[in-house]
Amino acid sequence: MDWISFLQNNIGEFVILIGGSGILYWRETKRGKKIDNDGKVMEEWKEMYNVQEKKCTEKDQIIIKKDEKIEQLRKEKNDLLEERYTFMANREYELKQLEAKHAEEMRQKDQEIAELKMQNAELKWNECRVNGCDHREPPRDRKCIGSCTDCKE
Repeated sequence: MDWISFLQNNIGEFVILIGGSGILYWRETKRGKKIDNDGKVMEEWKEMYNVQEKKCTEKDQIIIKKDEKIEQLRKEKNDLLEERYTFMANREYELKQLEAKHAEEMRQKDQEIAELKMQNAELKWNECRVNGCDHREPPRDRKCIGSCTDCKE
């Protein structure tokens, strides 16, 4: 029986050794797979980070271009507004000059009208009231305006 117990002990130890090493192997392979999996996950995250970083860089470039375009358009707008204000100021200055010229012309016309009214009033004052007369006499002391050829003077 000695052999049987020896075989039993050896077989038992062998089974325990195989089982224990299987457990150790299983734990180590599980740990190795986890490390490999963690490495793959880290590479995927790194790749996603690089893709996002590239997208952010592209978007930053687009934003910079848009900002430059906005600044260019703002400058054009300000230039156009300045040109418009200058144009309007020039037009206003020209309009004031035209108004002043027109006002001066109106004063001259009013003065001419006033002189003509004075001449008209003088002519009515010196008008002869005798109808049908060759030598019409004015109703006042003045005898001739200066265009009369038949004056007795």
